[in-house]
Formats: sequence, structure tokens, C-alpha cells
Amino acid sequence: MALALLVIAVSIGLPLLFAYQRNGHLTALHATATAQANLTATAVASRYPFSNTILLDNPLRGNNGRYNWMETSTNTTGGSCAFMGSAYHVSETQSGYFNTCFAQHLQFTNFTYEVEMNISNGDAGGIVFRADSTYTKFYYLRFDQNGVFSLRLYVDATGATSRLLKSGFSPAIAFSPNETNTIAVVARNETIDLYLNQQFLTSVTDSTYNQGQIGVTADDATTPTDVIFTHAKVWKLP
Repeated sequence: MALALLVIAVSIGLPLLFAYQRNGHLTALHATATAQANLTATAVASRYPFSNTILLDNPLRGNNGRYNWMETSTNTTGGSCAFMGSAYHVSETQSGYFNTCFAQHLQFTNFTYEVEMNISNGDAGGIVFRADSTYTKFYYLRFDQNGVFSLRLYVDATGATSRLLKSGFSPAIAFSPNETNTIAVVARNETIDLYLNQQFLTSVTDSTYNQGQIGVTADDATTPTDVIFTHAKVWKLP
């Protein structure tokens, strides 16, 4: 689906990790071991990605009916979603539009969602989450080559009705051609935290959407854009 820039054109998955505690006699040795194990589990959960329950671990080398990433050759604004060279390519060729590709079979509520992104050509890329692809409703986290990031709320397919929730600049954002960065969002209830390369950027509070699909984007502000995505992951949050 393509939206006029502040409009869109429009596709995710993970292995389960299990934590377990072995039963034993209540000896000092076992009690100490159990305490240490609990501390370790707590430490893992208290740091990014804030969970040890992984729901999706998808290298994005090809499509899978379980996730149903969108695959489109060319839409009305020249955008496409395609698996090529063991990666997921998202492109947009019309200035003022961005192309969004959804994982149509996945729905998440509270989660950490990350993906590796390489802006191979053009202006910007990003991710969408808590999305409804049918009615073009979602949050859109965007990063451009100049170190600027933004989070916008979309309520329909017209950019005029979108709302900027947060924007900023970070010198740590260096999206030079063919450089891969890990972009991520931690969404828990109405709190949305933004991350780059596992480093916290900022936090937003918004309760408009509480669940939905995930996706990836290519954003053509002034230049035809191709963005390469690999290794999409989602962890479940309590």
C-alpha cells in the first residue's frame, strides 16, 4: 500500500526459549543455585530485549506461509516487497511516498520487535507495528540517512491525518549506504520505547493502538529508495 508521505504502499516470526527450574532438596547448595538462577533470569528480563520468551526469529531469507510477508512486484507508486539474495527488499520510487510491507499472519500486543536494516539506496526506512493493514492504521518508526528519527501515528491512508508523536536527532544514527543497523521498538501497554543498535533513544506514551501486525518500510522523500531487511525478531512482554 502506498501513502502520500505523510501517505503508504504495503509484510514477520521466532523460536521459543524456555526457562525452567530443576527441583531438588532444600539444601544450602540447592538453595544457593536456585537463587543464582533466579537472579540471572531476572537480569536477562530487566535488560533489552526485556524478555526471554521469543515469539519470532525470522532471518527473512524467504517467505513462509506461517508469516505471509507481502510480496508485490510493483504497486501504483512504484513500490515493491520482494525476497532477493537471502534478504527482504522493500522499495519506493515515487517522491513523497513510503511503501510498507506487512507480515500479514502475525498479531502482537506487548512485545519487543527488532529488525536489521540497511538503506542501500535513497532516503529512509523503518518499521510499523500494532498495525491494521486493511484500514491503514499503525505506528511508524522512521530513520533517515541524516540521523533523524521519528514516530508517527497513522489512522488512515492519508498523511494529512497522521500525527507526529516524537522526533529527534542522534549522531549515533549513521545510515550510510550498505551499513546495517538494528532498529527496534519496545511496546508495553501505552508505553513505546525506541531503540537503535540496542541503545535507548526515547520514550512515548500513546494508547491509540494496543495490538496488531508488524511490518517494514522504504521511504522516498526525494529519491528512489531501496531498503534491505534481515533477522526480524519479536519477544513477548508480560
